[in-house]
Order: sequence, then C-alpha cells, then structure tokens
Amino acid sequence: MKKLSKSVVIERLKSDFIIGSYENNNLIGIGGLTRFAGSKLQHRALLWGMYVRSEYRGKNVANTIMSLLIGHATDSKIERVILTVVSSNLRAISFYKKWKFISYGFDPYAVK
Repeated sequence: MKKLSKSVVIERLKSDFIIGSYENNNLIGIGGLTRFAGSKLQHRALLWGMYVRSEYRGKNVANTIMSLLIGHATDSKIERVILTVVSSNLRAISFYKKWKFISYGFDPYAVK
C-alpha cells in the first residue's frame, strides 16, 4: 500500500468530507466523500471510501456514517453520489442497495 505524505493528507482533509466513528478513542469505521471539480461536475460527488472494522459490522456503524455522508451531500447541494464496489463484495452491494444506490455499469478495470 502506498503511503500518503503528510501534506497530501492535510490537503485531502481540507477538501474532502470524512467521517470517523470511534469507540474508546479507537477508529472503528470511516467514510469519505469528495466533490467533483469544475462547474459542469460539481453537482456530483464520489464516495471514495467506506470501511467498518469487522467486529463492528451489523451494529449500525455503517448506517450512521452513510447517513452523515448523505446529509453532508444534501446540505452541499450535491445531486448525485457515485461509488465503485467490487462485484464479489455482496455485503457492500446489499448495504448500498438499502441506501438506494443503483448499479449503472460494470468496469472490470475500475479497481486494481
């Protein structure tokens, strides 16, 4: 895994919307959203990351994170949130469907 420099992390924290869920000061879940740049794309955002530690799955952590991400998108006048999910990750697909995400394409090279 490529490590990001401190300056890159700082810039992302300034521009992206990131939610962390903690228990006893330990990060147990995280989600990130970034708005597309440019006047013709700024109505869209990319949900670039969503992760909950395995022992906390099924305990409403992901729903809380997603609720805050979608709330931020709504407050920011974002009309479309898009994401990529690996087709074999059935748990994630089921979760996103519950949040009304729909599949609109298949890209075998989207994730390496």
